[in-house]
Amino acid sequence: MFLRRYPLASRWGLALPIGGTLLGNGLVVWLVISGRMTPFELVMLVAIEALLLMGIAWLQKRSVPPEAVEANPMTLKDRLTTLAFLLLLLGGMYGFVFFDLVPSEAEILGFLRDPVAFLSASSLKWPLLITLITASIDVLQDHAHFRRHGDMFFSTPQLQGAARGLTLILGGIPYLVPVVCTAICLHFGVKRMHAWLTRGVRYDFDKGLIAIFLGLGVMASIVGALMLLDRIDAALGHGVQLWTLGYGAAKFVAELFIVCMPLIAAAPGAEDADEAVES
Repeated sequence: MFLRRYPLASRWGLALPIGGTLLGNGLVVWLVISGRMTPFELVMLVAIEALLLMGIAWLQKRSVPPEAVEANPMTLKDRLTTLAFLLLLLGGMYGFVFFDLVPSEAEILGFLRDPVAFLSASSLKWPLLITLITASIDVLQDHAHFRRHGDMFFSTPQLQGAARGLTLILGGIPYLVPVVCTAICLHFGVKRMHAWLTRGVRYDFDKGLIAIFLGLGVMASIVGALMLLDRIDAALGHGVQLWTLGYGAAKFVAELFIVCMPLIAAAPGAEDADEAVES
């Protein structure tokens, strides 16, 4: 059903949404690097985007028949409990970030005193404008698809709002996304290299020695990367810019994951088809 709403005729069909993701995040990176956006403003941008997109999704679902909207299996009590837990979790994570790792007490006080004036003076308006424009296009496409095909209604802004929520959770843990992405790349890289080096090797003992040397190489690479990270950290201002870039990486990865969901959903079907052809 998901693939019927987001059909993937070819991988090039993802070029436009990926390009939009690159454009929006490229603007954010430029604002951060140029000093026009602070870490606190970056987090506020993601939080406002999440609320804006989820609000648009809520309005979308009110404009279609109730039977076309998938029922939420969670009760109201469960949803409130989950929301309270997430707020407590985010409060703890960002409390550590903004009061210890990236001190932002003055900005927080300014926002609490006059939120409208704070947001008006910030650079958030341009990324928010891009988000609003892309969400408006998604709304038109969602309703056009529903008018043509009926069945269950899918809200693209809801998926994008979920991506921002994922960013708030993952980005709140310092450097989590860059570390995890590096670990995944190392895992697949070492696996491929081991398969290539042991191609034609007959004895398990020799394969084990190759695996040990690869493991030592990976550990040396990790130590070197940590030393380089420490140098970059000192050069960029002891954590502020580095944390902000790591948060930007979390934002980009979460949004890219949502954009590529049609490709991910189509992968099991493609594998099953390949197995059927081989058999």
